[in-house]
Amino acid sequence: MIGERELLPDGVIRSVERVEEAHRHFRKALLELCSGLRRTKGVVDVVRSLATRVENDTISADEIDEDCFTSFSTTNNALAER
Repeated sequence: MIGERELLPDGVIRSVERVEEAHRHFRKALLELCSGLRRTKGVVDVVRSLATRVENDTISADEIDEDCFTSFSTTNNALAER
């Protein structure tokens, strides 16, 4: 999930966690859920995640462009390595 969980009611957070767990090993499609996302926070999260991937040699800095940033910021993977 992209966004700030703490902005959501407890019951919604528990439901999201159940869905995430059920979907964890499913690889045929991507489950995307964005909620409680603040623009600045979202950008910072993506930048940090991309920096971590560059640091871990998962992606090179030269590969990061507008398309990469856009696709990265709209996937659940954006926050996976925080």
